[in-house]
Amino acid sequence: MLYWGLHMKKKNIFVKLLGAFLVPIVMMIVLGVVSYETASKSTMEKYEQSASSTVVSVAEYMKLLTQTVESGTTELLTSDQVKNYFGMNAGSKDKNKEATSYNEMKDLILKQTSSTKYTANVHEFAQLGRPASSTTKDSPTKVAFPDGAYDEFLKREGAVFEDSTVKSIWMGTHPYIDETTGITTDNYAFSFVKRFTTGKGFLTIDIKMDTVAEVLGKMDFGKGSSASIVTADGREINIQNGEVTDAKLYQGLDLTPAEGKDSVSEYVAVGGRKYLLLAAPVGETEMIVCALIPEASILEEAAGLRNTTVIFVLIASVVAIMIGIILSSDIRKTLNTISRCMQVASEGDLLVQIPTKKRKDEFGLVSKSIGKMLGGVKELLWQVQKFGGEVDTSAGQVAETTSQILSSMEEVNSALGSVEADVATQAQDAEDGYQMMAAFGDKINHMNETVDSMGSMMQSTIGSIQRGTTMVDELKRTATATGEITRELVDNVENVNEQSTAIARIIETISDIAEETNLLSLNASIEAARAGESGRGFAVVAQSIGKLAAQSMAAGSEITGIVASIEEATRTAAESAGQTEKNVDYQMKALEETVSVFHEINDTVQALVSNLQGITSGMTELVGDKDDVLKKIQAVSQASESASAATTEVTASISEQVEFLKGLTKDAENLQMQTRELEAAMSKFKI
Repeated sequence: MLYWGLHMKKKNIFVKLLGAFLVPIVMMIVLGVVSYETASKSTMEKYEQSASSTVVSVAEYMKLLTQTVESGTTELLTSDQVKNYFGMNAGSKDKNKEATSYNEMKDLILKQTSSTKYTANVHEFAQLGRPASSTTKDSPTKVAFPDGAYDEFLKREGAVFEDSTVKSIWMGTHPYIDETTGITTDNYAFSFVKRFTTGKGFLTIDIKMDTVAEVLGKMDFGKGSSASIVTADGREINIQNGEVTDAKLYQGLDLTPAEGKDSVSEYVAVGGRKYLLLAAPVGETEMIVCALIPEASILEEAAGLRNTTVIFVLIASVVAIMIGIILSSDIRKTLNTISRCMQVASEGDLLVQIPTKKRKDEFGLVSKSIGKMLGGVKELLWQVQKFGGEVDTSAGQVAETTSQILSSMEEVNSALGSVEADVATQAQDAEDGYQMMAAFGDKINHMNETVDSMGSMMQSTIGSIQRGTTMVDELKRTATATGEITRELVDNVENVNEQSTAIARIIETISDIAEETNLLSLNASIEAARAGESGRGFAVVAQSIGKLAAQSMAAGSEITGIVASIEEATRTAAESAGQTEKNVDYQMKALEETVSVFHEINDTVQALVSNLQGITSGMTELVGDKDDVLKKIQAVSQASESASAATTEVTASISEQVEFLKGLTKDAENLQMQTRELEAAMSKFKI
């Protein structure tokens, strides 16, 4: 059973050593994978950057081509031939002049087609004049477009020119021109259409399909890839494996560069496969140069690096495993020998010899060290046997001594317990006395505060009484002034009454005069009537005097009523003023009595304040004595608490010593038992 356990341990060490060698192998594999991933990522990034640069370069080339076409179109429209025909001779009645000008213009168009390698066709038509097209170069008299071509073109692909701000556009197809001239979309890739600068007409230049295919063919990204250009109206021209196709590869894909970027570079899914989409706009033509590159083609660039990495990792792993097996076997054999010797020594035979001492490596050093260790153990065991007897004797003596000390400490602990209880009771009584005195002191403080508050209130009351006395004196002076004013008012009312009587007499005189005047007016009227026609003016005057007398009598009556009202009001005011004078006299007497009462209250309060000051002085002395008593009681309480705490600490310390002595006694007994067990165990060893 023991051999089986050792055998399992040896196998376990072997497995651990192999596992240790597998760690660098795993690290090498991880290094290979990381290196491959890093290199693959770097390769793909460089490939993507290179491909994107190619697409941008082609887009720039296309931009240059379109700018050249636009410049050529402008030159054609501003040429003398075009301006002469469409500007002056298109509607001329001189047929010869019109024909000559037309032929010159058409020759210029044909020359444009033959002189540039990128021009497929040139078409020119206007609302006025004959259209021209390079598709009719085989027949000088043939006309490519029927009448009304300008209007028909505007209805179809030229509808965008209904907006007057649109001067020119690039388009992928022009169905109306194709149907009319008989050309197909295979003949051209895209076209530039420009509006006449003057007049109503269009100039269209078709770009050769071969020219565009040649440019796109420069973007050869390998098998399965495609190089394309997409026009604003959705036409796609694709180069796949060297062939031109019109397959719709980019429908549903976003070809617009993000803000701040000049191209698109992202992976997309097309037909269930993953592709790298590259796109770059061609200037302001709204055309886009595009490319689709299969991801698998890009990954093939890193396939060689992957295979090389795998081969080197496999070779390194096999070599490391073989080295690990050889070293593990040697280590296992050596450890097996050492383990057998140590097993014999563990059974008590310390005279065993380890045969691996002759090795020159670390295991030889370990074997020598184990031999020295066994020698040291033998010497140690001999010393232990000798020491064991001495320890047994000493342990017995210690156990006896600690038993005696333990008995004495328990008696001291009991006595201190009684002292601690008495001291604790004394401390509690002192604390209770302090608390009661503190409560009594709080009551004294409260009473002192109350007396102080009463003193403050008395001072405030004295101030209020003094202010009240001052106010009553002021009120007395005001009442005196009011009495004088009232007497003046009575005199004024009597004077008004006398004046009203005088006015009444004057009104009576006015009334008498008015009656006399009225009689005179009546007499004058009678005399005027007697005079007849000559007295008519006098009659009018008499009538006016009569009216004036009547008005004077009426006014006198009204004034008499007013004077009567004034006399009545004056009489009432005189009575009220007399009553007011009596009331003022009564108030004067009451105020004098009030002043006398205020003076008596002031004297009484002054005496009360004097008594309160004596009480306050006594309370202040009582508060001081209370504080002294509290300090003395607190000192007694603190002394009692200190004594109680000291007694408690001594009791706790003695209790700890008692427990320690009990443990020491038990340890001494255990030491005796362990010493005997050690002697029994030592007897098994051969030293």
